[in-house]
Amino acid sequence: MEAFSSKNGKELFDVTASTSQQKGKHRSDVTASTTQQMGKHRGDVTPTTTQQKGKHRGDVTASTSQQKGSDRGGFTPSTTQQKGKHRGDVTASTSQQKGGGRGDVTASTSQQKGGGRGDVTPSTSQQKGSDRGDVTPTTTQQKGKHRGDVTPTTTQQKGSDRDGVTPSTTQQKGSDRGDVTASTSQQSTNKRGDLTAQKTTAEEEAMAAIKRHYMGAFDIPIKRLVEPAWKRLVRAADPQHVSNLKQRFIASSGQMTTVLIGNIPEMTTEHYDRTRVDRYRYEVIGGNHTRIALQEILRDTPEKLDVASVHMHIYCGLPDDLAKRVGMAHNNVMNYSKPETTLDQLISMRASLYNKAGFTRAGDMSSVEPPAEKKTKDAWKEGLAVMLRCDGDEETKPRKQLNNRHRRSISLAEMPCAVWNGITEFAKKWEERRILGQKKTELKPTHLGFLDDDDETAKQVSTLQGLNNGELDYKEVMQTSEANKSEKKKNKQKMKAAALQKDGDGGAEELDPEGAKNDKNDGGDDESDLGGLEPEGAKKDNDDRGDEDADVDLQTENRNLLANEDGTLDKIRTSNKRKSSEQEPPSESQYKADDFVVVPGNVNDGDDIEAWFGRVVSVNLAQKKLRLVWSTQASGLDVQQARYNTRAHFVDFLRRRTAGKIAWQMDGSLLNNSLQFTYFCLQYRIHRSWPLATFHTPRCAVKYFPIC
Repeated sequence: MEAFSSKNGKELFDVTASTSQQKGKHRSDVTASTTQQMGKHRGDVTPTTTQQKGKHRGDVTASTSQQKGSDRGGFTPSTTQQKGKHRGDVTASTSQQKGGGRGDVTASTSQQKGGGRGDVTPSTSQQKGSDRGDVTPTTTQQKGKHRGDVTPTTTQQKGSDRDGVTPSTTQQKGSDRGDVTASTSQQSTNKRGDLTAQKTTAEEEAMAAIKRHYMGAFDIPIKRLVEPAWKRLVRAADPQHVSNLKQRFIASSGQMTTVLIGNIPEMTTEHYDRTRVDRYRYEVIGGNHTRIALQEILRDTPEKLDVASVHMHIYCGLPDDLAKRVGMAHNNVMNYSKPETTLDQLISMRASLYNKAGFTRAGDMSSVEPPAEKKTKDAWKEGLAVMLRCDGDEETKPRKQLNNRHRRSISLAEMPCAVWNGITEFAKKWEERRILGQKKTELKPTHLGFLDDDDETAKQVSTLQGLNNGELDYKEVMQTSEANKSEKKKNKQKMKAAALQKDGDGGAEELDPEGAKNDKNDGGDDESDLGGLEPEGAKKDNDDRGDEDADVDLQTENRNLLANEDGTLDKIRTSNKRKSSEQEPPSESQYKADDFVVVPGNVNDGDDIEAWFGRVVSVNLAQKKLRLVWSTQASGLDVQQARYNTRAHFVDFLRRRTAGKIAWQMDGSLLNNSLQFTYFCLQYRIHRSWPLATFHTPRCAVKYFPIC
């Protein structure tokens, strides 16, 4: 966009001056755009005339050489001569303007066609199409739709841009704050409606943070190297690997191509003196085995080592999670590094949990029960996502990606101390081939699948002790565990089918055994992301099996789910599914067209708690099916979240009403959470029945899912 010396018109909503020369004071999102400007501007006021004096208040922009009359309501008359009153937050600033502008729209081009809505400022010579959502197209020719925040694109810009504004100029000074959006001439949006730049991913944010702590590469004396603190230690040192490295270093007189990674935890980048690097002590977060080998050679046979220093990349004050991330990345690319084992990863993950809870000793991990506070565990998982490079993508948030890839490892890392100590012993004996009937492969989290979350701690400890002592055969233990899981699943399906028949709400024929089948899931550490989900469903979240209480208790447990407008409880079904009395088949459905049902649930691993509302479209009593449309919002309803501890499970209601066949129709205009809901239901097999409440208040949002 050209930076005109003089400019007519007004730029609203956090738009910064675009003139070559700008003077005066700007307050409260004020833009002065004339060559010479005098006076005070308050309250989103932009005087744009060649010579203008006085005060302008109330979103009023006077932009003509001569202007008479009264301008009210945020309207800017912009013609050479204009009289009368104007209302309506509209700014017309061109000699010729066609089309309709609504809602704080500023047209600033010589010729403009089409309609702009929603705080939109078209700023190009020729522009076509529709601009929505606080968008400023910044190229000479731009077509299509733009959503998101406002991007000023002047050649020279000074001052501070706030509230989601991204300056993208050649020269820019000042501070940019808020949610930063696109900064290039070509701007794109993602399909979920969030306007993002190509360089605002979680991975790039992590890399940017790492770079801020980077000081450079230096030769550091070997004697100044120390072991990392337990909370930043990627893995415990392996004496055998240290011995192998010592032999290699002695054979080469200490000559090596490995570059170590060092961190000074308590040091800031401003206080690090690059001219006196030998005065500090460096935690070796990448190459700790190399450090031990070199220091042992210097201690025992210094004449066999011709070097006294190592080349090292130095960081100052790296946060613990980022320090582990850097260390793991170093281990993955080094030729001589020791491969990370499952036990190494589990210990590192558990150490992070105890560190987040404020523990200061490594021994606490095996003697003090793990913290159970939700706030601590949430912070722990956020840190794990950083440490394990689960940065998310366009369809999957970092926490969800972490859960998909490392679900089983997370569950093992937070086991009670008695179970944890048994796991560490089991892992060491597995590596030594001392577990009876073990597989020949390296230990994976899936090999610990016999630790059923439904089992009591005492049973888990007993099983581990039997395996560690050679009293139990691993193969037989795994076979027994799989058989028990299969039996539990069959019993649960039978109970659901019988309960549905007795309740008159459906029959066993509605349950699709094939559709209800859970794909075999040994832990989720190697699962693909949501993009690999199959249409008929995806894998069940095994970690939530411990939260699966009897379905029959849930109706009475959640009786107070809804309150209607009058403050009285809506009627909900009070039938007890445990009753053995026979019931006559219903002569008419308890649901009618335009009735509403509500289902409690949460998404995004518990981050977003909200209720889902469905409106009955049609009732097929013969087939015992309903056709529903779903929504994520219902204004004015007082909905309380039901008590449950699962991560994000929804209802078996969806499966029962569709005979196990859920067909989704996705519309581009759906809310973002609707897409998350879709992917969620596809990923987690719906296996838990929730009570439904009916009400006759048609306040469902207009955006919904059709469920066939």
